[in-house]
Order: sequence, then structure tokens, then C-alpha cells
Amino acid sequence: MRSKYFKLIRITNWIKNVFILLPLVFSTQLQDSTYWLRIFLTILAFSFASSFIYIINDIVDKNKDALHPVKKLRPIASGEIGITRALLIGLFLLSVSLLIMSYLSISLLQLLGCYLVLNIAYSFYLKKISIVDCISISMGFVLRVLVGCAAIHVTPSDWILATTFFLALYLAFSKRKSELVVLKDQSGMHRSVLNGYSIKMLDTYMIICAVTCLTAYLFYSFDFRVVNTFHNDNLKYSVVFVVTGFFRYFQIQESNVYKDEGDPTALVLKDKPLQIVILLWLSYTIWVIYG
Repeated sequence: MRSKYFKLIRITNWIKNVFILLPLVFSTQLQDSTYWLRIFLTILAFSFASSFIYIINDIVDKNKDALHPVKKLRPIASGEIGITRALLIGLFLLSVSLLIMSYLSISLLQLLGCYLVLNIAYSFYLKKISIVDCISISMGFVLRVLVGCAAIHVTPSDWILATTFFLALYLAFSKRKSELVVLKDQSGMHRSVLNGYSIKMLDTYMIICAVTCLTAYLFYSFDFRVVNTFHNDNLKYSVVFVVTGFFRYFQIQESNVYKDEGDPTALVLKDKPLQIVILLWLSYTIWVIYG
């Protein structure tokens, strides 16, 4: 019984909101318990709001999701949970989210409002426009980083924002590629936007995003303000983990290890080597900043 509601709110996708935590790690304020409480409440509120968006998106895509081998198992697409009940759950989560954000600060509430407007526009219109659909998804991750910065009152680095944007764009294009591979001739019936893509085109886009993301990350690690803040220049060596992560992700997608699974979140949660690389990157980064 509980599992269908967990699937409805896509609780596993809450892992995306770890981007809200990253500004705290890089701010050198990781040991401040006051900031931890604010970050926890912010992530909780943002997770509730993102679940509301997932529910709206699933309601809009109910019939199209029924054509997808994996998405047809979602509670709304399968008919396991009715639209009215799903909508009521979504509105409740949204209300709690807005209350938490309004308690924390007006700036956080405004950023959450931007996220909601962007994603509602995506659910009803932007996802029908090729390239714009993936850029919209990427902007959602940039907003997560901005929310994390606002929660602890720090100014985000332009290089970190660029890194986040191109990483998210890479993952968004990779998801579109997996949909083309899985659905083949029926891809346009599932998502009309897929008619505007080809596998070769998406491979090119992914390479551009990966190279740009790595470049932005290196520029961040070389930035004299970052070096002065961390009192060392060792962050640049963490690019080894970032490169390995890109290569491993591309490898599991191309080899189809997880049987037509194309959702980036699901791949991260399923693949232990990728999890190890992410953990090593995080551990090394924390050591560089705090060790």
C-alpha cells in the first residue's frame, strides 16, 4: 500500500535535492549546526514541492506514459491511484512546502516560486519544444544550488552554477537518448519532442555538455578565491573522479546494463561503481576543504 504512494511522490527522486546541500559543503561552514537545520528544512520543503510537480506531470502525461515500458508502471498511468486523490496529495505537499519556505525566508519562498513556475510551464508546454525541454530541466538544478546558497546566506560561484547547468543538461540529453533507444518507432507517440532529436545529435550534445562541465569545474578549482578560501589548490585533482563518473555513466547507458533504464536517478541508485566514484569525489572534496 505504501509503495504506491512512494512511487507517486517519487521519493527516490528526492536524491536530486542533494544539490541544495552542496553549497554548505563548499562554503566551509559544514560544521555549523544552525546551517544544517536550515538546509534540512529547505531540502524537505523542496522535496515536497518537487513531488507536487511530479504528480502534475504524471497527470498530464497519463496516456503517453502508458506507452512506455517502465513509466506505464507509475501509479497514475497504471490506474493504481486516481487523479483526484493524486492531486489532493500533491496540493497537501505543496502547502507544507510553502509554509516551510515562508518560515525560513522570503528569498527562499521566491526561489521556490520560480521553480514551481518553471516546472509547471515545463509540464504543460516547454517539454514539447526540443532543446528547450532539456534546458528547462537543467535550470531546475541551477535553482536548487541557488536555493542552497540562499538558505545559508552565501553567494554562489559562477563556475559552480555553470558546472551544475551543464552536468544537468548532459543528464537530460542522455535521458532523451535512452527514450529514443527504448521506444524506437513509437518514441514520437510517447513524447512529441523526441521527433526533434536523433541519437547522433544527442551524442554530440552530450559530448559538448561533458567537456564544458569539466572545463567549468576546472576553472572553479583554479579560481584564486577558491584556493584562498580552502587554503590549498588540491581541489583540481578531484577532476579525476568527475571524469571517471562521466565515463562510467556513459558506459552503463551504452551497454544497457540495467535493461532499458534511462532515468539518471535510477541509474545512480542502481550502479555501485558509480556510487563509489561519487562517494570518493565527495570524501576527497571534504578532505580538501576541511582536512
